[in-house]
Amino acid sequence: MMVFMGLYTIIDTIFVARFVDTNALSSINIVCPVINIIVGLGTMLATGGSAIVAKKMGSGNIEEARSNFTLIIITGVITGLVITIIGLLFLDKIIWGLGASAILFPYCRDYLAIQLIFVIGNIMQVLYQNLFVTAGKPTLGLILSVLAGLANIVFDYIFIVLLHMGINGVAWCYTKKVDKKEEKE
Repeated sequence: MMVFMGLYTIIDTIFVARFVDTNALSSINIVCPVINIIVGLGTMLATGGSAIVAKKMGSGNIEEARSNFTLIIITGVITGLVITIIGLLFLDKIIWGLGASAILFPYCRDYLAIQLIFVIGNIMQVLYQNLFVTAGKPTLGLILSVLAGLANIVFDYIFIVLLHMGINGVAWCYTKKVDKKEEKE
């Protein structure tokens, strides 16, 4: 499942490199550490939570396992909400701190703002993929990961190629497109 999640970013970069421009591609790489931290926090919560739930299930404490499962999900939602709020409040400082240039700043801002709006969804994806394995349904987690990857490819094509949304299209798959005519002027 983690391999497929890694492929999302690779597919996004291929579409950006071919159909947007190199500045957009550079901006994705600049803000990538923020996204990696989000996925890392989700993975940490999922791994530890899965161990707790599995231990309770193995001991026959099904109700306690369900209670822990709910607590883990609530913790993921709250963590995602806090990251979203803090990230959006300090968006410009984060981007400048990551080393964006004045040219790349608008691309980074557009991409990271959209990514931050969906932090809760990203954390939930990681949590559920791991918790499906704990619940004895690893195939379901894998199928959902593959379907999400396929959806990412389809939406990249629609948003970037057909709708010409630029880097915003990439962010909406995983606000302002710089028009090449404006760049020349």
